[in-house]
Amino acid sequence: MKKILLSLVVLGMGCGAFADELFAPHGVLYGDTVAPYSTYFDSSVTPSKSGEATCKSYFLLVAKGNCSIQDAMRDGDITKIQSIDRKNKNILFYQKSTIVVHGE
Repeated sequence: MKKILLSLVVLGMGCGAFADELFAPHGVLYGDTVAPYSTYFDSSVTPSKSGEATCKSYFLLVAKGNCSIQDAMRDGDITKIQSIDRKNKNILFYQKSTIVVHGE
């Protein structure tokens, strides 16, 4: 039992290395979080549209996708940004990170 608990702690520390100060933490076995990616909010822009860009990681070894702000703006046909959020979902060794841009 102690070996299993120690393994989970080590895995959790490794997954936490991908978190930054504006991002919600990852769960070791499962996580589904949404957090602000930017602390800048332009109140003069109406958030009438949103666009997303996604990256995925498998087994912490292979990562693919384009989760740039520019790609999310293209997806939502956005020219002015009001705010940016980041959604993260992870199940064991699979992680999906999505940038969501809100604006007009």
